[in-house]
Amino acid sequence: AAPAAGPRPVTAGAPATDGHPVLAELGAAIADTSAALSTVTDRWAGSQRPTPATPTGLSTPAASAASAAPAAASAPVAVGPDGRHTVRRELSLATMPEVIDHCFYRQPPGWPDPSDLFPVVPLTGVLEMIIAEAAALRPGRVVVEVKDVRATRWLAIEPPVQVTITCTPLTLDEIRVDVVGYTRATVVFAANHPAPPATTDVSTGFAPCAGAAGEVVIPGEASSPHSGRAIYDDRLLFHGPGYQGIESVDGMAPTGLRGRLRVTHASGALLDNAGQFFGYWGMQYLPSDWLLFPASVASIRFFGPQPGTGAGLSYLGRIREVTDRSATADMELRHTDGRLWAHVRGWTDRRFTEDDVLWSMAMAPEANTQGQSTADGWLVVTEHWRDPASRELSLRHYLDAAEREQLARHNPLAARSWLLGRIAVKDAVRRHWWERGAGEVWPIEVGVSNQPSGQPVVAAVPARPGLPTLHRPAVSAAHRPEIAVAIVADGAPERGSGVDVGVDVGVGRSATAGAGLGIGLGRVERRDRAAEAVVLAEQELHLLDELAGDDPDTRAVWFARFAAAKEAAAKATTADADAGAAASDVAASDVAASGAAVKPDGSGPAGDPRRFVVGRPVQGGRPVAAEVTHGPGGVVVRPVGEPGERPGLPAPLRIPVLAATPARISGGRGGDDGPRWVALRTMDTTGRPRTDLEPADRLVAQAGGYLGNYVVAWTSPQLQRTEQTEQIQQAEQVEQLERAGQS
Repeated sequence: AAPAAGPRPVTAGAPATDGHPVLAELGAAIADTSAALSTVTDRWAGSQRPTPATPTGLSTPAASAASAAPAAASAPVAVGPDGRHTVRRELSLATMPEVIDHCFYRQPPGWPDPSDLFPVVPLTGVLEMIIAEAAALRPGRVVVEVKDVRATRWLAIEPPVQVTITCTPLTLDEIRVDVVGYTRATVVFAANHPAPPATTDVSTGFAPCAGAAGEVVIPGEASSPHSGRAIYDDRLLFHGPGYQGIESVDGMAPTGLRGRLRVTHASGALLDNAGQFFGYWGMQYLPSDWLLFPASVASIRFFGPQPGTGAGLSYLGRIREVTDRSATADMELRHTDGRLWAHVRGWTDRRFTEDDVLWSMAMAPEANTQGQSTADGWLVVTEHWRDPASRELSLRHYLDAAEREQLARHNPLAARSWLLGRIAVKDAVRRHWWERGAGEVWPIEVGVSNQPSGQPVVAAVPARPGLPTLHRPAVSAAHRPEIAVAIVADGAPERGSGVDVGVDVGVGRSATAGAGLGIGLGRVERRDRAAEAVVLAEQELHLLDELAGDDPDTRAVWFARFAAAKEAAAKATTADADAGAAASDVAASDVAASGAAVKPDGSGPAGDPRRFVVGRPVQGGRPVAAEVTHGPGGVVVRPVGEPGERPGLPAPLRIPVLAATPARISGGRGGDDGPRWVALRTMDTTGRPRTDLEPADRLVAQAGGYLGNYVVAWTSPQLQRTEQTEQIQQAEQVEQLERAGQS
């Protein structure tokens, strides 16, 4: 069918190929560039998009698909001198409503933005589009094979996306189709489907299954721990009803898997179900990185038209190769009478980073966190992914569309740091609410922004039916590209809320700014004396010499402690200034200019770090008692990745920090207010608190100058009150001793 009229056609020019396949591939590459440039110029010109038609249902991998995809055309076909066809089509949930059942993420009930669900056309759905475009050029022929399939990018269709599709004839019966930037494949035609063989290399060597035509038994197979229904109900697979075709897993082993499926109506569902069987195998047998998504297929041969909706088929998969980054299988799909319908070779899935923490987030993001709480009261989060694609699969649990745009404006290193900071804040806030009895809260529901001073602030709280009234707590965070920490506390009531100071209302106490709250993060690494002098004032350098001497590792630890303490104090001073400004209507710009600001992204203090000066550290105090972790509803839980009881710790080191110049904003703490006390804790790269250097650290330091430790420094009004109380008690004890001596 001819596509509907639309904007001007894409100009597809390429050298004449005279049917030579190599030249045709060269022409395809040249025309790809032409098509991409044309797309950019069309968008620049603001060309209008016609209203796309809804595609019809699919019944075969060729003819019916051919009638479906062109219905959503948004540009007429352009034909190049080599017979190459190019067309652009707009895809969205309006044109492909069934893809709502192929969303990677669960979000809160009634969530308004479908892009946060990440509706993605499955690779097999893209293959149906590819077959449709190619079949339109070979009327009367049938598709007998799709080969050399390569997926380069997920085809997400919200917000709506325009795709350029090119069809390049390689031979009379082979057409190379490229959904530019997403997927490419070669479609092979013939006059008729070939006769199906009785066996393939997938089933060769396996014993026949008694009473089941064409089926086999996998050596050493075991029964599945899940029924077909449970695979979906237990959320092992994310697919909605339109793609829920697995009926049973009849046998599984390290070498393969077999089962039964029933064809559903959604585009690409049948072959997607074959991929789902493979994905389920990975969950059962791969010790880590078991999350699999298709990346390429060597060949899919068809021995008849696609079975219609409701038809039953058997599946057999044989594992061919597993590497650190991928897993490959061959597959058979047979009719219930044993006839082979499709033979798949070289179906390769990419292995995405997956561990118990990330898996818990995928299963129930509303009840789990990526961050881990500590008995000290702050939360730490580390990177659980090893590549940007795996990170992409995690960040959408936390970031909505606006936040993802904000993330994209950072350079790659800064983006890693910013993302971990956001995760730390949202997880710390959710755990703060859970400890006070709140129910399930999705991380994407917690709105976080930065004040002009750079301080993070909770900007939005969920208000869904069933949740108690939630209030915005005070928050502070520190982050690096590989690790982040955050601390949360109830704060002063918002102005105009009608809440008296000191009265808890709802879950937590609202705060317009985190008055007196600050956290810093320092990496323990060796520095030369010149680098130390950039951060430390003269009296601090003398104190560093006294505490650490010339030992480079000891100096690295104490320098990190000093720097982190100054960062925490700077952020707490900024929080004081923000709170003072809110209480006295001082302009936010005045706060930012007061000398108490942090960096725009909140990662650390801005300005000269020597404007805060540390004093002599104090050891001692009460040990930190073990605490339990709470989940939604305030129930005691054992979160994945951390013990149910947060282990007790020795008393943290404490250090006084003075402002070299008083803050100029009402409500701030100046030098006359006395020191701000900061607590210090050393932790390793996994976030595990430590009390001293481990011997291995020195070996690492000699090799690369990095000791593998971090220092977390934090301060809060509660810490200040505790320190003041202890000082009073110590003074009273000294006075009692003096009196006893006089008597």
